[in-house]
Amino acid sequence: MLVDKPLAKQDPLRQAITAAYRRDETQCVEQLLQALAFSRDAQGKIQERARQLVLETRVQRKKQSGFEALLHQYDLSSEEGIALLCLAEALLRIPDAHTRDLLISDKMASVNWLSQLKSEKSLFANAAAWSLMLTGKIFAPAQENETGFFAALKKTISSPGVAALRPLVLQGMKMLGNLFITGSTIEEALQNARNVEARGYRFSYDMLGEAARTSDDAQRYFEAYRKAIIAIGENRAVHDPIQSPGLSIKLSALHPRYEYSKQARVLKGLVPALLELAKLAKKYNLGLTIDAEEADRLDLSLDIFESLFSSPDL
Repeated sequence: MLVDKPLAKQDPLRQAITAAYRRDETQCVEQLLQALAFSRDAQGKIQERARQLVLETRVQRKKQSGFEALLHQYDLSSEEGIALLCLAEALLRIPDAHTRDLLISDKMASVNWLSQLKSEKSLFANAAAWSLMLTGKIFAPAQENETGFFAALKKTISSPGVAALRPLVLQGMKMLGNLFITGSTIEEALQNARNVEARGYRFSYDMLGEAARTSDDAQRYFEAYRKAIIAIGENRAVHDPIQSPGLSIKLSALHPRYEYSKQARVLKGLVPALLELAKLAKKYNLGLTIDAEEADRLDLSLDIFESLFSSPDL
């Protein structure tokens, strides 16, 4: 099903979604609270389940590794956490040393790594905070008439010294990346996930760095998704889509011009490709997740989802 004009102008539900764009948060919460009418028994069960989850989380947190403690110290609500994640995701994919140094300087020298330094934190996390701060200072561009300890430190550490530090930063980012990157291929990811799945965890696999800039990019991502669905489907232990791992698909990876001004072009080119992937996932009885895009792409994402959901093949 293809449309000639935005569905948001035809459907009252879509009109309501559009009207809610950037609505006052307090107003939204008040409306949601009115809709949540739990019985006293249900409230008690919810509170008990929440209490159990919090207690178990505290027990598990004591067992975490040093790098996991570091991630808790610098979570994504902080500038430091965002900088750390950017480094872990991007640094290993940069081929030349000069650009790596620029990225390290940009991400590590621009934030205050000691802001989260606390005595009750793990020794590893606190030591890592000092190491990140010192590394950022060393890699930061020299300032004119700079004086003090760090200026002297930069003069002491020559260019070969900075070059010697670079592999240590890369190795640290690689170890950090291993906490949230399951594998470099879908086969490796499935193998690495077996022990964790045995403990009851479930995965929805996706590809890092998805963003199609050309038609060739979109085709490459399509083939990667297709290959992943087949690999997951043929290697899973059970055939229940709830108990099995699944796949997450980013729509902007399947089209180089994923923007609302190109709605007709996107619907014509992307929906058939997405439908083919959905039919393949149906064949293997796998869960398929369509990832959210940026807010300004919501209407386009809903157009595509409606077209897919309306297909008799599904």
